[in-house]
Parts: sequence; structure tokens; C-alpha cells
Amino acid sequence: MHRPRLNAERRTSTVFVLLLVLLPSSFALARAEQEKITIGVSVPLTGAAATYGTDVKNVLLFANSFLAKGNYRLQVEDDHCDSKEAAAIAHKFANIDKVKYVLGLPCSNTMLASAPIYEAAKVLVIGSYAAAPHISLSGDYIFRTRPSSAEGAALLAQHVSEQHKTFAILAEQTEYGQDMKQAFIQRLPPDTDIVVEDFLSSLPDYRTLIFRIKAKAVSGLVILSQTEQTLAALVRQVREANWPVQLYGAYHPGSSTFLALAGKEAEGLIFVTLPSARSILNEEGKSVFDNYLKTFGPMNSNDYTFFTAFASFAALHQALQSGEDVKAYLYRAKFPCLFGEFSFDQNGDIAGIRHVLKRISQGKAEVIEQ
Repeated sequence: MHRPRLNAERRTSTVFVLLLVLLPSSFALARAEQEKITIGVSVPLTGAAATYGTDVKNVLLFANSFLAKGNYRLQVEDDHCDSKEAAAIAHKFANIDKVKYVLGLPCSNTMLASAPIYEAAKVLVIGSYAAAPHISLSGDYIFRTRPSSAEGAALLAQHVSEQHKTFAILAEQTEYGQDMKQAFIQRLPPDTDIVVEDFLSSLPDYRTLIFRIKAKAVSGLVILSQTEQTLAALVRQVREANWPVQLYGAYHPGSSTFLALAGKEAEGLIFVTLPSARSILNEEGKSVFDNYLKTFGPMNSNDYTFFTAFASFAALHQALQSGEDVKAYLYRAKFPCLFGEFSFDQNGDIAGIRHVLKRISQGKAEVIEQ
């Protein structure tokens, strides 16, 4: 009659003992998690820009595991590549969560919109992908590990102006598209004959624009778009217009997403970009890149996203480990990384990576020798 009660008492006693053993361990783990330095990560995980936003997030997660053994807490927020959303996240990071360090921000518009908030709160930012020239003037706390697109614009402008007497520029009305357009135009010879058109990101069809430019009898067309999807749609509609114009672009034509979307329509397109991962990584870097690919699968965007995002984490990690003032350390130090040594200039821009020109040939991007 009493055995069930004894068994119940024993079970209660066992549970109590287990709690005494496990609770301190659980509290210790929770305390250790709370003591980790939090790094905010603002990236687009939905929408067209999610191709490179997801890549940046994955590389940062990988770098935290590979370089820091997971000793930082990455707080990831989806900014949708939207300026207002990025600004709201910046307010949250800076004023509510009291985050002191932020990585990611691959869209130029989101980095430019949130930079004043981070700068005012003295939150240190290292952008992992954004390229607009105006970012260079965003403030003392704003860094980035991707070269300014002003350098890419200069290289592309030189090549295009040497090949064409008259050509057109079609630029998306985003911070990146407009900044790139202005940087490109500023580096053209003064007597260059150009046609300039802008287009809205929300435009469902580009044929009216394309036929208007075609009527100008230009022999080259430079397309500056924010995403691979938009670029692919424009290229496809240019080809459908039976217009044998030489196409030019920047960065996105080398993306695996763009190449899959555009297919044979991209053939012959010439563009400015950064070196591919395998062409710039050292032997250790190639091994680490292979490890990343085994963990997260193929890159959705350009594979140079791997080394620009990895470098942003590596620089912050090295600065935090130094025990010195992080901002001052970033400005003065040199950073050994998987592609060699790099540093930041007086504007917080990375120094040590050069742009290249490539052409799409048989579905692949090949370097044009300069």
C-alpha cells in the first residue's frame, strides 16, 4: 500500500538532487552568455538584396566560430535594405540594447542612413559590403572593408571612354546607383558625349527607357543597379529590343545569382568589380573558404563577399583583443588576413584591395588584362 508513495518520494529526492547539480551549471552558462560582448549585425535577409545580405550574415557567423570560438554574441536584425528600417535598428542597437559594435550593413543606403545615429552614439561600425563613395565621409566611428566604388567608377570610366565616342548611363535611383553614377561621370574626359537616364527601383518595366536611349544611337550602355534581379531584368529587355549595344555594369554581373538569372543574355557584358575570392586568398585563406562552403554552401552573391565580410570581423576581433581603445586601434593598426595585410585610411576605408575589369564569356566572368 505504501510502496507507490516511497517511489514517489525517491523520485522527488532524485529530481531535487539533479536540480542541485544542474542549476548552478545552467546559471553559469547563462551568466557566461550575458558576459559575452554583443555585436550588432544589420543585414537584409528578405527582399532582393537578401542574396548578399544572407552571405554577409553567414560569413560573420562563420568568422565568429572560426576566429573567436563563438565568444561573441551576434545580434542579427533584418534591415530589408531599407533606410528607415536600418535607422530604426540603429536606434535600437545604440539606445535600447546599448550595443557598442555593429557589422554588416551591405547596402549603401542603409549604411548612410544609420551612420549619423551610430556616430552620435559613438557606436563603432565596420561595414562589410557597402561601396558608395559618400560613406567615406560618414564619421570617425564608421569603417568599411570594401573599397569605395569611386575607385571602381574611375577604372570603368577610363575603359568605356576609350571604347566609345557616345554612350549612355542608366542608373537606379538609390544611394549606391546615384553615387556610382556621379563618381563615374566625374572621371570622364570633359568632352565625352553621354546620355544619362535614372530609373526607380519600383519600376515594373524598363522598355520605355530602353527604347528612348536606343533612339539616341549610342554604342555603349552602362547599367548601374542595386540588385542582381534588377540588372538581369534590364539586360534581358535590352536583348529583347534587338539592340546590339555593348553593355557595361558594376559588381553584380559577377554574382552567381545574376549569372543564373541572365543566362546567355549576359554574354559579352563588361563590368568593374573586386577580385574573386580564389584569386586573392592565400593558401590558408583558400582552405578556410572551402571550410566555409562546406558549412554554408555556395555563395548567393559575389564570392568576394567572403573576404570583405570576414575581414570586417577579423579587424574588430583583433581590435577588441588588443585591450586598447578600439577606434584608435583600427585607425593605426595593420591587420593580417586571409588575403594578406590590410589597414584603414583616414576615412575608415580599407586600403589594400584593387578593382579589376571582367567580361562575361561562356557564362563565366573572366578578368580583362589591363
